[in-house]
Amino acid sequence: MGNSVGYPDLFNNGIVAWRLSQRNDLALVNETLDALSKDVNIEGVILHSDQGFQYTSKPFNRKLKSSESLEAIPGEETV
Repeated sequence: MGNSVGYPDLFNNGIVAWRLSQRNDLALVNETLDALSKDVNIEGVILHSDQGFQYTSKPFNRKLKSSESLEAIPGEETV
């Protein structure tokens, strides 16, 4: 069984970055964020996430702050 993380574009509902992994962990979330940063112009991108441990962790939030182009809005469900 695998776990996935995907970031949809809410303008056209296309998936702009995704990754699969055996584990649902911080590494999976970071790898997907790295793919998004590499493949897409992230200027003004807003990430909306569930409030899972990966998205509320200090390493993930440091990574977001260091990008200066991304903004995260934690929510009750992933959009």
